[in-house]
Amino acid sequence: MRFKFILACAMAWVWVASSGEPLTYEQAQERAQANYPLVKRYSLIEHTAAYTMSNLARGWLPQLGVGAQITLQNRTTKAGNDIYSIIDPHDIKVSGYIGLPNGGSMPIPEDADFSTVNVEMPEPNVKGVGKMQYRVGAEVDQLIWEGGLIKRQKEVARLQSELQTAQTDVELYGLRERVADLYFGMLMLDEQMRLADEMIALLDDSERKLATLQQKGLATVGDVAAVKAERLKTVQQRTQLENSRRNFERVLNIFVGNDESTPLTLTRPAELLPATQTLRPELRLLDTQQALATAQEKLLRSTLMPRVSAFAQGYYGYIGFDLMHDMMHRSPSLNALVGLRVVWSIGSLYTYRNDRSRLSLQRSEIDTQRETFLFNTRLRSAQETEAVAGYRRLLADDDQIIDLRETVRKAAESKLNHGIIDVNNLLQEISKENQARLARSQHQLEMIQHMYKDKIIHNN
Repeated sequence: MRFKFILACAMAWVWVASSGEPLTYEQAQERAQANYPLVKRYSLIEHTAAYTMSNLARGWLPQLGVGAQITLQNRTTKAGNDIYSIIDPHDIKVSGYIGLPNGGSMPIPEDADFSTVNVEMPEPNVKGVGKMQYRVGAEVDQLIWEGGLIKRQKEVARLQSELQTAQTDVELYGLRERVADLYFGMLMLDEQMRLADEMIALLDDSERKLATLQQKGLATVGDVAAVKAERLKTVQQRTQLENSRRNFERVLNIFVGNDESTPLTLTRPAELLPATQTLRPELRLLDTQQALATAQEKLLRSTLMPRVSAFAQGYYGYIGFDLMHDMMHRSPSLNALVGLRVVWSIGSLYTYRNDRSRLSLQRSEIDTQRETFLFNTRLRSAQETEAVAGYRRLLADDDQIIDLRETVRKAAESKLNHGIIDVNNLLQEISKENQARLARSQHQLEMIQHMYKDKIIHNN
Protein backbone atom coordinates (compact mmCIF):
# COMPACT_ATOMS: atom_id res chain seq x y z
CA MET A 1 0.00 0.00 0.00
CA ARG A 2 2.81 2.43 0.91
CA PHE A 3 4.63 1.58 -2.33
CA LYS A 4 1.51 2.24 -4.45
CA PHE A 5 0.99 5.60 -2.73
CA ILE A 6 4.58 6.66 -3.37
CA LEU A 7 4.33 5.54 -6.99
CA ALA A 8 1.17 7.63 -7.51
CA CYS A 9 2.82 10.67 -5.93
CA ALA A 10 5.88 10.19 -8.13
CA MET A 11 3.75 10.19 -11.28
CA ALA A 12 2.07 13.41 -10.16
CA TRP A 13 5.42 15.02 -9.45
CA VAL A 14 6.76 14.01 -12.85
CA TRP A 15 3.83 15.90 -14.41
CA VAL A 16 4.65 18.95 -12.28
CA ALA A 17 8.30 18.80 -13.34
CA SER A 18 7.41 18.48 -17.01
CA SER A 19 5.13 21.50 -16.79
CA GLY A 20 8.09 23.76 -16.01
CA GLU A 21 6.76 24.98 -12.67
CA PRO A 22 9.20 25.95 -9.89
CA LEU A 23 10.37 23.13 -7.67
CA THR A 24 9.47 23.66 -4.02
CA TYR A 25 11.42 22.31 -1.07
CA GLU A 26 8.73 19.78 -0.13
CA GLN A 27 8.40 18.57 -3.71
CA ALA A 28 12.15 18.03 -3.89
CA GLN A 29 12.09 15.97 -0.69
CA GLU A 30 9.12 13.86 -1.75
CA ARG A 31 10.39 13.24 -5.28
CA ALA A 32 13.83 12.29 -3.99
CA GLN A 33 12.33 9.64 -1.71
CA ALA A 34 10.01 8.33 -4.43
CA ASN A 35 12.89 8.09 -6.92
CA TYR A 36 15.38 6.45 -4.53
CA PRO A 37 15.91 2.73 -5.41
CA LEU A 38 15.43 1.70 -1.79
CA VAL A 39 11.70 2.51 -2.07
CA LYS A 40 11.23 -0.78 -3.96
CA ARG A 41 11.81 -2.57 -0.67
CA TYR A 42 8.35 -1.55 0.52
CA SER A 43 6.71 -3.71 -2.14
CA LEU A 44 9.00 -6.65 -1.32
CA ILE A 45 8.22 -6.39 2.39
CA GLU A 46 4.47 -6.19 1.71
CA HIS A 47 4.44 -9.27 -0.52
CA THR A 48 6.67 -11.28 1.84
CA ALA A 49 4.39 -10.49 4.78
CA ALA A 50 1.32 -11.56 2.77
CA TYR A 51 2.90 -14.93 1.94
CA THR A 52 3.94 -15.47 5.56
CA MET A 53 0.44 -14.70 6.88
CA SER A 54 -1.11 -17.01 4.30
CA ASN A 55 1.20 -19.85 5.30
CA LEU A 56 0.45 -19.41 9.00
CA ALA A 57 -3.31 -19.33 8.38
CA ARG A 58 -3.04 -22.69 6.66
CA GLY A 59 -2.01 -24.23 9.94
CA TRP A 60 -5.74 -24.73 10.61
CA LEU A 61 -6.24 -26.76 7.45
CA PRO A 62 -6.37 -30.58 7.72
CA GLN A 63 -2.93 -32.12 7.43
CA LEU A 64 -2.76 -35.21 5.18
CA GLY A 65 0.08 -37.68 5.37
CA VAL A 66 0.60 -40.65 3.05
CA GLY A 67 3.19 -43.34 3.63
CA ALA A 68 4.23 -46.92 2.98
CA GLN A 69 6.52 -49.30 4.83
CA ILE A 70 7.73 -52.87 4.77
CA THR A 71 9.53 -54.55 7.66
CA LEU A 72 11.19 -57.89 8.31
CA GLN A 73 11.22 -59.04 11.95
CA ASN A 74 13.31 -61.76 13.62
CA ARG A 75 10.52 -62.75 16.05
CA THR A 76 6.72 -62.62 15.84
CA THR A 77 3.66 -63.81 17.74
CA LYS A 78 2.97 -67.58 17.45
CA ALA A 79 0.25 -69.88 18.85
CA GLY A 80 0.47 -73.54 17.70
CA ASN A 81 -0.78 -76.30 20.12
CA ASP A 82 -0.39 -73.99 23.08
CA ILE A 83 -3.61 -72.30 22.06
CA TYR A 84 -5.60 -75.06 23.86
CA SER A 85 -3.79 -74.46 27.13
CA ILE A 86 -5.71 -71.26 27.57
CA ILE A 87 -9.10 -73.05 27.28
CA ASP A 88 -10.81 -74.07 30.60
CA PRO A 89 -12.80 -77.33 30.18
CA HIS A 90 -15.49 -76.03 32.54
CA ASP A 91 -16.04 -73.24 30.08
CA ILE A 92 -16.85 -75.69 27.28
CA LYS A 93 -20.51 -75.54 26.42
CA VAL A 94 -21.87 -78.34 24.22
CA SER A 95 -25.23 -78.33 22.56
CA GLY A 96 -26.88 -80.82 20.25
CA TYR A 97 -28.06 -84.47 20.52
CA ILE A 98 -26.56 -87.77 21.77
CA GLY A 99 -27.16 -90.91 19.77
CA LEU A 100 -28.79 -93.84 21.69
CA PRO A 101 -28.11 -97.63 21.18
CA ASN A 102 -31.60 -98.20 19.88
CA GLY A 103 -30.91 -95.79 17.09
CA GLY A 104 -32.71 -92.86 18.66
CA SER A 105 -31.27 -89.60 20.10
CA MET A 106 -31.74 -87.34 23.04
CA PRO A 107 -30.75 -83.68 23.62
CA ILE A 108 -27.60 -82.96 25.63
CA PRO A 109 -28.48 -81.54 29.04
CA GLU A 110 -27.39 -77.98 29.69
CA ASP A 111 -25.71 -78.96 33.02
CA ALA A 112 -23.70 -81.78 31.48
CA ASP A 113 -20.10 -81.96 32.79
CA PHE A 114 -17.45 -82.81 30.20
CA SER A 115 -14.43 -81.92 32.34
CA THR A 116 -13.48 -85.56 32.81
CA VAL A 117 -14.10 -86.50 29.23
CA ASN A 118 -11.06 -87.04 27.05
CA VAL A 119 -11.70 -85.19 23.85
CA GLU A 120 -9.43 -85.56 20.88
CA MET A 121 -8.82 -81.97 19.63
CA PRO A 122 -7.77 -81.49 16.02
CA GLU A 123 -4.38 -80.05 15.24
CA PRO A 124 -4.85 -76.22 15.08
CA ASN A 125 -4.11 -74.59 11.74
CA VAL A 126 -2.50 -71.40 13.18
CA LYS A 127 0.59 -70.12 11.34
CA GLY A 128 1.29 -67.17 13.64
CA VAL A 129 2.16 -63.63 12.60
CA GLY A 130 4.39 -63.48 9.57
CA LYS A 131 7.86 -62.00 9.89
CA MET A 132 7.40 -59.80 6.82
CA GLN A 133 4.88 -57.03 7.39
CA TYR A 134 3.86 -54.21 5.07
CA ARG A 135 1.35 -51.40 4.78
CA VAL A 136 0.28 -48.49 2.60
CA GLY A 137 -1.81 -45.89 4.36
CA ALA A 138 -2.79 -42.31 5.02
CA GLU A 139 -3.51 -40.15 8.04
CA VAL A 140 -5.58 -36.96 8.31
CA ASP A 141 -4.94 -34.67 11.29
CA GLN A 142 -7.21 -31.69 12.06
CA LEU A 143 -5.97 -29.19 14.64
CA ILE A 144 -8.64 -28.28 17.20
CA TRP A 145 -6.77 -26.20 19.80
CA GLU A 146 -3.16 -25.06 19.96
CA GLY A 147 -3.11 -22.59 22.84
CA GLY A 148 -3.16 -19.52 20.59
CA LEU A 149 0.14 -20.45 18.92
CA ILE A 150 -0.88 -19.62 15.35
CA LYS A 151 -2.40 -16.28 16.42
CA ARG A 152 0.82 -15.32 18.21
CA GLN A 153 2.93 -16.42 15.26
CA LYS A 154 0.87 -14.21 12.94
CA GLU A 155 1.27 -11.27 15.32
CA VAL A 156 5.04 -11.77 15.42
CA ALA A 157 5.18 -12.05 11.63
CA ARG A 158 3.15 -8.83 11.25
CA LEU A 159 5.42 -6.93 13.61
CA GLN A 160 8.53 -8.25 11.88
CA SER A 161 7.14 -6.88 8.61
CA GLU A 162 6.43 -3.52 10.29
CA LEU A 163 9.96 -3.55 11.71
CA GLN A 164 11.45 -3.96 8.23
CA THR A 165 9.23 -1.14 6.98
CA ALA A 166 10.32 1.11 9.85
CA GLN A 167 13.98 0.34 9.14
CA THR A 168 13.42 1.33 5.51
CA ASP A 169 11.74 4.55 6.68
CA VAL A 170 14.81 5.39 8.75
CA GLU A 171 17.17 4.78 5.83
CA LEU A 172 15.03 6.87 3.49
CA TYR A 173 14.77 9.65 6.06
CA GLY A 174 18.54 10.07 5.84
CA LEU A 175 18.03 11.47 2.32
CA ARG A 176 16.35 14.57 3.72
CA GLU A 177 19.55 16.20 4.94
CA ARG A 178 21.34 15.52 1.65
CA VAL A 179 18.48 16.97 -0.40
CA ALA A 180 18.19 19.96 1.96
CA ASP A 181 21.91 20.74 1.61
CA LEU A 182 21.60 20.65 -2.19
CA TYR A 183 18.43 22.73 -2.24
CA PHE A 184 19.68 25.48 0.07
CA GLY A 185 23.11 25.39 -1.60
CA MET A 186 21.44 26.19 -4.91
CA LEU A 187 19.36 28.95 -3.31
CA MET A 188 22.53 30.45 -1.86
CA LEU A 189 24.20 30.41 -5.28
CA ASP A 190 21.08 31.93 -6.87
CA GLU A 191 21.17 34.77 -4.38
CA GLN A 192 24.89 35.36 -4.94
CA MET A 193 24.30 35.40 -8.70
CA ARG A 194 21.44 37.89 -8.25
CA LEU A 195 23.64 40.21 -6.21
CA ALA A 196 26.45 39.79 -8.75
CA ASP A 197 24.03 40.87 -11.49
CA GLU A 198 23.08 43.94 -9.46
CA MET A 199 26.73 44.82 -8.93
CA ILE A 200 27.47 44.32 -12.62
CA ALA A 201 24.60 46.64 -13.50
CA LEU A 202 25.83 49.20 -10.97
CA LEU A 203 29.40 49.06 -12.29
CA ASP A 204 28.15 49.26 -15.86
CA ASP A 205 26.21 52.39 -14.98
CA SER A 206 29.26 53.87 -13.28
CA GLU A 207 31.38 52.97 -16.31
CA ARG A 208 29.03 54.82 -18.63
CA LYS A 209 29.00 57.86 -16.36
CA LEU A 210 32.80 57.90 -16.22
CA ALA A 211 32.98 57.56 -19.97
CA THR A 212 30.80 60.66 -20.25
CA LEU A 213 33.00 62.49 -17.74
CA GLN A 214 36.09 61.40 -19.69
CA GLN A 215 34.70 63.02 -22.82
CA LYS A 216 34.30 66.22 -20.82
CA GLY A 217 37.81 65.93 -19.44
CA LEU A 218 36.61 65.32 -15.90
CA ALA A 219 37.81 61.68 -15.70
CA THR A 220 40.82 59.84 -16.94
CA VAL A 221 41.13 56.76 -19.08
CA GLY A 222 42.51 54.96 -16.03
CA ASP A 223 39.32 55.70 -14.09
CA VAL A 224 37.16 54.15 -16.80
CA ALA A 225 39.52 51.17 -17.12
CA ALA A 226 39.46 50.55 -13.35
CA VAL A 227 35.67 50.37 -13.27
CA LYS A 228 35.60 48.18 -16.35
CA ALA A 229 38.16 45.82 -14.84
CA GLU A 230 36.08 45.55 -11.68
CA ARG A 231 32.98 44.82 -13.76
CA LEU A 232 34.74 42.07 -15.70
CA LYS A 233 36.05 40.61 -12.47
CA THR A 234 32.50 40.49 -11.14
CA VAL A 235 31.36 38.82 -14.39
CA GLN A 236 34.02 36.15 -13.87
CA GLN A 237 32.83 35.59 -10.32
CA ARG A 238 29.28 35.19 -11.58
CA THR A 239 30.45 32.65 -14.14
CA GLN A 240 32.09 30.64 -11.37
CA LEU A 241 28.88 30.81 -9.35
CA GLU A 242 26.91 29.65 -12.38
CA ASN A 243 29.25 26.67 -12.86
CA SER A 244 28.87 25.70 -9.20
CA ARG A 245 25.08 25.99 -9.47
CA ARG A 246 25.10 23.79 -12.55
CA ASN A 247 26.91 21.07 -10.59
CA PHE A 248 24.40 21.32 -7.74
CA GLU A 249 21.56 21.27 -10.26
CA ARG A 250 22.86 18.12 -11.94
CA VAL A 251 23.05 16.22 -8.64
CA LEU A 252 19.60 17.43 -7.50
CA ASN A 253 18.11 16.39 -10.84
CA ILE A 254 19.47 12.88 -10.31
CA PHE A 255 17.89 12.77 -6.86
CA VAL A 256 14.45 13.90 -8.02
CA GLY A 257 14.45 11.70 -11.12
CA ASN A 258 14.87 14.36 -13.82
CA ASP A 259 17.24 14.42 -16.73
CA GLU A 260 20.60 15.79 -15.59
CA SER A 261 20.36 18.75 -17.96
CA THR A 262 16.86 19.79 -16.85
CA PRO A 263 16.89 23.44 -15.72
CA LEU A 264 15.54 23.86 -12.21
CA THR A 265 13.89 26.94 -10.75
CA LEU A 266 13.69 26.84 -6.97
CA THR A 267 11.41 28.72 -4.60
CA ARG A 268 12.61 30.06 -1.26
CA PRO A 269 10.91 28.15 1.60
CA ALA A 270 8.90 30.10 4.13
CA GLU A 271 10.09 30.57 7.67
CA LEU A 272 8.97 27.94 10.20
CA LEU A 273 7.85 28.01 13.79
CA PRO A 274 9.85 25.96 16.32
CA ALA A 275 8.93 22.27 16.48
CA THR A 276 6.72 21.20 19.40
CA GLN A 277 7.09 17.41 19.18
CA THR A 278 9.37 14.75 17.71
CA LEU A 279 7.93 12.34 15.13
CA ARG A 280 11.11 10.78 13.80
CA PRO A 281 10.92 7.34 12.13
CA GLU A 282 13.56 6.14 14.57
CA LEU A 283 10.97 6.41 17.35
CA ARG A 284 8.50 4.34 15.33
CA LEU A 285 11.26 1.80 14.81
CA LEU A 286 11.89 1.59 18.56
CA ASP A 287 8.15 1.32 19.26
CA THR A 288 7.90 -1.56 16.80
CA GLN A 289 10.90 -3.29 18.39
CA GLN A 290 9.24 -2.96 21.79
CA ALA A 291 5.95 -4.37 20.50
CA LEU A 292 7.79 -7.24 18.80
CA ALA A 293 9.54 -8.19 22.05
CA THR A 294 6.17 -8.24 23.84
CA ALA A 295 4.63 -10.39 21.10
CA GLN A 296 7.56 -12.79 21.26
CA GLU A 297 7.03 -13.19 25.01
CA LYS A 298 3.37 -14.06 24.41
CA LEU A 299 4.49 -16.55 21.79
CA LEU A 300 6.76 -18.17 24.37
CA ARG A 301 3.77 -18.77 26.64
CA SER A 302 1.81 -20.27 23.75
CA THR A 303 4.55 -22.83 23.13
CA LEU A 304 3.93 -24.23 26.63
CA MET A 305 0.32 -25.13 25.81
CA PRO A 306 -0.74 -28.60 24.62
CA ARG A 307 -2.04 -29.26 21.11
CA VAL A 308 -5.37 -31.03 20.67
CA SER A 309 -6.27 -32.54 17.32
CA ALA A 310 -8.64 -35.06 15.79
CA PHE A 311 -7.17 -37.66 13.49
CA ALA A 312 -8.18 -40.52 11.23
CA GLN A 313 -5.87 -43.30 10.07
CA GLY A 314 -6.38 -45.91 7.43
CA TYR A 315 -4.07 -48.41 5.80
CA TYR A 316 -4.09 -51.48 3.65
CA GLY A 317 -1.57 -54.16 4.50
CA TYR A 318 -0.49 -56.96 6.74
CA ILE A 319 -0.84 -57.24 9.72
CA GLY A 320 -4.18 -55.64 10.54
CA PHE A 321 -6.16 -55.04 13.68
CA ASP A 322 -7.61 -58.61 13.72
CA LEU A 323 -4.59 -60.45 15.08
CA MET A 324 -6.21 -63.90 15.29
CA HIS A 325 -7.29 -63.72 11.67
CA ASP A 326 -3.84 -62.59 10.56
CA MET A 327 -2.17 -65.44 12.43
CA MET A 328 -4.23 -67.94 10.45
CA HIS A 329 -4.48 -66.04 7.15
CA ARG A 330 -1.47 -64.05 6.00
CA SER A 331 -3.38 -61.81 3.67
CA PRO A 332 -3.60 -57.99 3.63
CA SER A 333 -6.66 -56.24 4.96
CA LEU A 334 -8.14 -52.74 5.11
CA ASN A 335 -7.94 -51.10 8.57
CA ALA A 336 -9.09 -47.71 9.86
CA LEU A 337 -9.46 -45.77 13.10
CA VAL A 338 -10.40 -42.28 14.30
CA GLY A 339 -9.65 -40.51 17.56
CA LEU A 340 -8.43 -37.49 19.48
CA ARG A 341 -4.80 -36.73 20.17
CA VAL A 342 -3.26 -34.51 22.85
CA VAL A 343 0.42 -33.63 22.51
CA TRP A 344 2.12 -31.64 25.25
CA SER A 345 5.81 -31.00 24.72
CA ILE A 346 7.62 -29.72 27.78
CA GLY A 347 10.95 -29.15 26.06
CA SER A 348 10.37 -25.39 25.92
CA LEU A 349 10.12 -25.32 29.73
CA TYR A 350 13.86 -25.81 29.94
CA THR A 351 14.59 -22.44 28.30
CA TYR A 352 11.40 -20.52 29.11
CA ARG A 353 12.83 -18.55 32.03
CA ASN A 354 16.03 -17.65 30.18
CA ASP A 355 14.09 -16.60 27.08
CA ARG A 356 11.84 -14.34 29.15
CA SER A 357 14.85 -12.77 30.85
CA ARG A 358 16.49 -12.21 27.47
CA LEU A 359 13.39 -10.45 26.13
CA SER A 360 13.18 -8.33 29.28
CA LEU A 361 16.78 -7.20 28.79
CA GLN A 362 16.00 -6.49 25.14
CA ARG A 363 13.14 -4.18 26.14
CA SER A 364 15.40 -2.38 28.62
CA GLU A 365 17.96 -1.88 25.87
CA ILE A 366 15.28 -0.41 23.61
CA ASP A 367 14.25 2.02 26.36
CA THR A 368 17.88 3.07 26.72
CA GLN A 369 18.17 3.65 22.98
CA ARG A 370 15.02 5.78 23.06
CA GLU A 371 16.32 7.94 25.92
CA THR A 372 19.66 8.38 24.16
CA PHE A 373 18.02 9.30 20.86
CA LEU A 374 15.69 11.86 22.46
CA PHE A 375 18.60 13.34 24.44
CA ASN A 376 20.71 13.78 21.32
CA THR A 377 17.69 15.18 19.49
CA ARG A 378 17.19 17.82 22.17
CA LEU A 379 20.88 18.77 21.96
CA ARG A 380 20.80 19.18 18.18
CA SER A 381 17.50 21.03 18.31
CA ALA A 382 18.87 23.43 20.93
CA GLN A 383 21.84 24.18 18.69
CA GLU A 384 19.62 24.88 15.70
CA THR A 385 17.26 27.04 17.78
CA GLU A 386 20.15 29.12 19.07
CA ALA A 387 21.53 29.46 15.54
CA VAL A 388 18.16 30.79 14.32
CA ALA A 389 18.05 33.28 17.20
CA GLY A 390 21.59 34.42 16.35
CA TYR A 391 20.72 35.01 12.70
CA ARG A 392 17.64 37.02 13.72
CA ARG A 393 19.93 39.33 15.69
CA LEU A 394 22.23 39.65 12.66
CA LEU A 395 19.34 40.41 10.33
CA ALA A 396 18.16 43.18 12.63
CA ASP A 397 21.46 44.99 11.96
CA ASP A 398 21.85 44.00 8.29
CA ASP A 399 19.08 46.29 7.02
CA GLN A 400 20.57 49.25 8.83
CA ILE A 401 24.06 48.42 7.52
CA ILE A 402 22.75 48.20 3.93
CA ASP A 403 21.00 51.57 4.22
CA LEU A 404 24.17 53.15 5.54
CA ARG A 405 26.36 51.56 2.85
CA GLU A 406 23.96 52.70 0.12
CA THR A 407 24.06 56.24 1.49
CA VAL A 408 27.87 56.19 1.57
CA ARG A 409 28.06 54.81 -1.97
CA LYS A 410 25.74 57.52 -3.33
CA ALA A 411 27.79 60.15 -1.55
CA ALA A 412 30.96 58.70 -3.08
CA GLU A 413 29.39 58.93 -6.54
CA SER A 414 28.58 62.57 -5.90
CA LYS A 415 32.12 63.25 -4.65
CA LEU A 416 33.56 61.53 -7.69
CA ASN A 417 31.43 63.72 -9.96
CA HIS A 418 32.84 66.80 -8.20
CA GLY A 419 36.41 65.51 -8.27
CA ILE A 420 36.72 65.17 -4.51
CA ILE A 421 37.66 61.45 -4.54
CA ASP A 422 39.06 59.14 -7.16
CA VAL A 423 37.37 56.14 -8.70
CA ASN A 424 39.12 53.66 -6.39
CA ASN A 425 37.27 55.11 -3.42
CA LEU A 426 33.98 54.66 -5.29
CA LEU A 427 34.82 51.06 -6.14
CA GLN A 428 35.55 50.36 -2.49
CA GLU A 429 32.20 51.74 -1.43
CA ILE A 430 30.39 49.76 -4.15
CA SER A 431 32.13 46.58 -3.01
CA LYS A 432 31.27 47.27 0.64
CA GLU A 433 27.61 47.81 -0.22
CA ASN A 434 27.55 44.61 -2.24
CA GLN A 435 29.16 42.69 0.61
CA ALA A 436 26.54 44.06 3.01
CA ARG A 437 23.71 42.92 0.74
CA LEU A 438 25.36 39.54 0.23
CA ALA A 439 25.79 39.13 3.98
CA ARG A 440 22.10 39.86 4.58
CA SER A 441 20.99 37.36 1.94
CA GLN A 442 23.30 34.71 3.35
CA HIS A 443 22.10 35.36 6.88
CA GLN A 444 18.47 35.08 5.86
CA LEU A 445 18.96 31.89 3.85
CA GLU A 446 21.13 30.32 6.53
CA MET A 447 18.49 31.15 9.14
CA ILE A 448 15.81 29.42 7.05
CA GLN A 449 18.16 26.51 6.45
CA HIS A 450 18.64 26.06 10.21
CA MET A 451 14.86 26.17 10.63
CA TYR A 452 14.48 23.30 8.18
CA LYS A 453 17.34 21.42 9.79
CA ASP A 454 15.41 21.63 13.03
CA LYS A 455 12.35 20.37 11.16
CA ILE A 456 14.36 17.40 9.92
CA ILE A 457 15.60 16.74 13.46
CA HIS A 458 12.01 16.55 14.76
CA ASN A 459 10.17 15.52 11.56
CA ASN A 460 7.42 17.92 12.61
